[in-house]
Amino acid sequence: DIEVLLVCPTTHRDAISHHINSDPSSSSLPSLSIDIQTFDQTQEIPAGTAKILAHFATRIAGDFVLLPCDFLPPPCALIPSSLCPHPS
Repeated sequence: DIEVLLVCPTTHRDAISHHINSDPSSSSLPSLSIDIQTFDQTQEIPAGTAKILAHFATRIAGDFVLLPCDFLPPPCALIPSSLCPHPS
């Protein structure tokens, strides 16, 4: 199984959730589990990458891949094979 923790600002959660749930290709990966969580920057907690990772540290149980918000894989990219820990 592939578990995805997707962190976004609260204002984007509904749109992202709708997009993921309405995309027909998402049903082609039944082993993919996407958990959408929100994180909003405050004066006390800036939204830097390290702060966000620290905030969700208890949710990270093993190796992980961190992708920037503007990551756009080419259409031919096979995400499951990219995540294989022992590629051949």
